[in-house]
Amino acid sequence: MKRNFVVGMFGGLIGSAMLLIVLSVAGIVGARSSDVTRSDVSRANDVSAATPLTSTFTYQGQLKNGGSAVNGSCQMAFRLYDALVSGSLIGSPITPTVPVTNGLFTVGLNFGSNAFNGNGRWLDIQVNCTGTFVLLPRQALTPAPNALFASNANLLDGQDSSTFVNLSSAQTISGLKTFLGGVKFPDGTTQTTAFYRLALPGPGAAATVDSAGDVGQYTSITIGADGLGLISYYDLTNGDLKVLHCGNAACSSGISATTVDSAGDVGEYTSITIGADGRGLISYYDFTNGDLKVLHCGNAACSSGNTATSVDSA
Repeated sequence: MKRNFVVGMFGGLIGSAMLLIVLSVAGIVGARSSDVTRSDVSRANDVSAATPLTSTFTYQGQLKNGGSAVNGSCQMAFRLYDALVSGSLIGSPITPTVPVTNGLFTVGLNFGSNAFNGNGRWLDIQVNCTGTFVLLPRQALTPAPNALFASNANLLDGQDSSTFVNLSSAQTISGLKTFLGGVKFPDGTTQTTAFYRLALPGPGAAATVDSAGDVGQYTSITIGADGLGLISYYDLTNGDLKVLHCGNAACSSGISATTVDSAGDVGEYTSITIGADGRGLISYYDFTNGDLKVLHCGNAACSSGNTATSVDSA
């Protein structure tokens, strides 16, 4: 008789488990048995609007033994997993003693603030009403209709959070952006009408970099492989081609000017670029011979090792 009772109780609990699954899934969205009175529901949902919400959610179910509703207290064990079978345990097990009235019970479950991240979750339940824990089939937790909105919680104006920058660290922002209120820079400058560029030092933000005679006609400028300015220009006084290498980004110090071709009257109409080898390449006019010449710089400053070649003398 004892064995039959245990088997019968086991079968009753398994039968109630199927009903428990139906009610608990519905319970996640606030559904309840018709046996629950309105006053019971009101008390369960009586939360002040000023009370901060926690990660606790309400789980409701029904237990029957041999077709009869259970009354009394039952030990229960709730575990949260990330898969229907096996999987990883999420949070810590919850093992309350739960009062059951007319087969109905309500329990608050909290598996931690990071338990739900939008991925599937399954609830593993064990029930002990007779001295033996019975494992019920693992069931999926489904969302409440309004909670579906939370899947967009990391979006702002339809954009994923990964598209926004962290203002507390250095960022590279690509593309043209419009800032209606302007942009304030660390030096206190507020720019509202154009792209901001750091001002060059010194009065008037201009400096004389070569005053040795009448120089500076037909200038051409580029940025060298070292990140500094490289300028080609014509020395009218001597009829030479000159190159100036800047010593800093503002070209305000460390400047070196070099005559790179003085073979006749040369250097008009200069044009300079940086070659694939990272050194300057300059095209210019040889007035004496009426030729097109090209000069290849021997180093980044174009101060030595330079090679000048007449490339068209027809």
